[in-house]
Amino acid sequence: MDTKLYTIAIEPYSRAIILESMLKTENISCILMNVNTIRPDASSGVKVLVTEENLEKAMKIASQMKLDLQKEEKTGNKPLKILIPVDFSDYARNAVHYALGIANNYPGSEITLLHIYYTPEIGTIPYSESYIFTDPVSEKITEIRDIAADQMKTLKKEVQQEIEKRKFSNIGLETLLIPGVPSDTILAFCEDYTPDLVVLGARGAGLRSEFMGGSSVRVVMKSKYPVLVVPEDSVYHYGKKEYNVLYATNYDESDFFAIARLMEILSGFRIRIYCVHVGSGEKDQWAQAKMEGLKSYFSSSYPKVKIHCSVLQNDDVLEGIEAYLKTHQVDMLSLTTHRRNLLTSLIHPSLTRKIVFQSDLPMLVFHTDMNI
Repeated sequence: MDTKLYTIAIEPYSRAIILESMLKTENISCILMNVNTIRPDASSGVKVLVTEENLEKAMKIASQMKLDLQKEEKTGNKPLKILIPVDFSDYARNAVHYALGIANNYPGSEITLLHIYYTPEIGTIPYSESYIFTDPVSEKITEIRDIAADQMKTLKKEVQQEIEKRKFSNIGLETLLIPGVPSDTILAFCEDYTPDLVVLGARGAGLRSEFMGGSSVRVVMKSKYPVLVVPEDSVYHYGKKEYNVLYATNYDESDFFAIARLMEILSGFRIRIYCVHVGSGEKDQWAQAKMEGLKSYFSSSYPKVKIHCSVLQNDDVLEGIEAYLKTHQVDMLSLTTHRRNLLTSLIHPSLTRKIVFQSDLPMLVFHTDMNI
């Protein structure tokens, strides 16, 4: 018997893609109809269809999306929930400045400082020796927790002083200590907290083999929520009101979802987007046409945002982006996890290759494969 499909929404292509992503997070499959195969972004009446068994739940999600959009249009910038995993290092403290600067543009925003203190799992202790190690391990865990509590108390005081100094009266500040393994615990906490943005501090790169620890890398690659990576040498300017963002595109459908989230997170600023695709040869013979389509989407969906779209010819994507950055004033690099090769190159640069911009350029990463 044929499966019957029901239309739950008729939207412009960009919103249909967002709704599709929202449905995927709830493990609901859908079909998009009336999509222009040549110029998907030009599709204005895209139907979103689901099966009968998912109809009720899908309708609620579609309705909630409409309500959220209407609320944003009426009230302006909505408050953000920002999560900052901290290890009390200087680069974690630097990440706090970025979070405060962003949150200040969204009255009522909430910042949570989260520290994960390591605890040895019982499963790692030999069963026959468990009684021998119980007391020392318990004492050690208590000691680690107490030290972390003191450090968090100091950090919270510093952040509160910064909030008062800057006269940021509409930012909520919370702190939390949780035992566990950092990356797994952060990812699990995100599922309950559902942050609008995760802000991670990172070491300056220079000529190091990597500028992020293993736990941070895993959070960037696996988080379902946008992650802003802030190198320790990056300086946040509190008076800054305009952000120049380089968005690296590969003409994937994930671009529409990522761009919508990018605009949401930075809607409190004046934004200038440098949308860049790097490629070469016959593979990119349609690159310019695709870029024009993406530019058209930008212009129609975000008419107040300044857009500069460029197709760069280079066999090496990272090299092409580096060259572009040398001639353009860019404040932030943004990309999706679908650009896995590029993202990996940024996170793990070669020891023999100098990444000129990594020492101070923040990187905003959007996770677009909800099933990873």
